[in-house]
Amino acid sequence: MSASLLDDYHAWSPGSKIELVNGQLIVGDSLVHSRRLLSQILRGWGVEAIAALAPEHLWWEALSHTFGAPMLTSLDGLDAPTVQQWADGIDYQPENPPHHGDWRFSYSQLRQALRMAMFGLGMRYEKLGQSLGGGFVHRLGQHGFMPDVLFFRGDPHNRLYEYYLEGAADVVVEFIQPGCEEYTHTVKKPIYEAAGVPELWIVDAAQCQMELWRLVDGTYQRQTTDAAGRYVVSSVPGLTFLAGKIWLAKDDWDYPLEETWFEVAADAPRLSRLPQMGEGVDWSKALLKFPVALEPVRSLLRTISTGVQKQSLSSSMDDLTLVDEKASRDWQECS
Repeated sequence: MSASLLDDYHAWSPGSKIELVNGQLIVGDSLVHSRRLLSQILRGWGVEAIAALAPEHLWWEALSHTFGAPMLTSLDGLDAPTVQQWADGIDYQPENPPHHGDWRFSYSQLRQALRMAMFGLGMRYEKLGQSLGGGFVHRLGQHGFMPDVLFFRGDPHNRLYEYYLEGAADVVVEFIQPGCEEYTHTVKKPIYEAAGVPELWIVDAAQCQMELWRLVDGTYQRQTTDAAGRYVVSSVPGLTFLAGKIWLAKDDWDYPLEETWFEVAADAPRLSRLPQMGEGVDWSKALLKFPVALEPVRSLLRTISTGVQKQSLSSSMDDLTLVDEKASRDWQECS
């Protein structure tokens, strides 16, 4: 029962990731989750809280574009009865996550279990590397992601700082929440590929599927397990992932999971504990500003990957885009 409630929470929540992609801050892996965050702010703290995120005239212009609000030349000239009449005529149904109550596998349990299994690999005497879970930033050039699991082995590919890992991790695991599939595959995956992440695993708990992507000659090629459900991890010598076992019912999991979901060869090379390189980016020098502007409605995914403008209007939440014009530049220059 508690797992079901937790998955329902994940279904409704905007997600906890805040990622920097091409100078834009993305909340919760997609615009769907960005809108959901704004919705929660509106429900929890009211109009005053959400209005503070942008100048009032931009909010009103967005409402005019999307819901046909009366055009105003000045907010001082707002006619309350006219506005009330317009608002009463809007038939708006709040968004319901399409996957609500229809999760065939516990997203939260599986994600946490895989995190702990890979963390356990770093604690074994073989010392294959180190692992970090969600909430830790993976810095790849001008981009900053928050993967669900990072497994890394240090120089020459990556360096650990106090608040982030710089450079391509040896294994990255991304769990997909419904509504974020396109963002993960068309935005994040190409960036991981270009950055040289050798192993990218994309897990779709709702579909009970795991995509295993291996970097071969600079290009991701999808891999399969052998007949026994085993997968040799190319970037971690001596490590084999028993991928088929993660789909067993939770009651059939054998603990510790790092010993039942992974095999470590007897001759696997051992590493010493990786030291932190210091704090890293000096945020006191990063003059981050987030000016808000009303732009033509765009599909953020297409804007990032192809630059193709979307032709149809969506909700007013789409119309307002938080753009950090300096973030990606400061992100590069302040390290």
